Amino acid sequence: MLQRFVNLTCHHFNDIKHKDMKIRFLIGLIITCTVSCKKRDSPACVITTAQIAGHYKLTKLESVSYNTGIAQDLTSTLTNCELSGIYNFNNDNTATYSELVNCNGSSSGTWALSETWLITSFTSGIGNRINGTLIESWNCSILVLTTQYPSVNFNYRFTLRRL
Repeated sequence: MLQRFVNLTCHHFNDIKHKDMKIRFLIGLIITCTVSCKKRDSPACVITTAQIAGHYKLTKLESVSYNTGIAQDLTSTLTNCELSGIYNFNNDNTATYSELVNCNGSSSGTWALSETWLITSFTSGIGNRINGTLIESWNCSILVLTTQYPSVNFNYRFTLRRL
């Protein structure tokens, strides 16, 4: 009887030891894979005409305090026409701003980059609201533009999403 108890205990201990080794092996494998697998480098998002060219929709409008940098979201103040607006920046530096059919803000014009500044010139409408804006950030799909008025209490920040 004692021999049977010893055999069962040893067998049970070996099972636990075997399971412990499996768990340690799996943990080691997970750590190895996590450390050795590198994230693929995404292409650099540089500010060039070729990379910025495309269709964009205004998704956020903010007022940014000149003194504190605190932003206030003004997106809810935009009309349906303004929210429907699409900026199209072409590779040849022509541009269009289009709103819904029954709106009157659509226009055509030109656009250019000057270092980190976006310069637009539309013939009419509200497309020019982004003229003379600093490119605050660009991640190949989101373009954040900020006005730079040194003599006022706030600047505007426009967030445009590539379509």
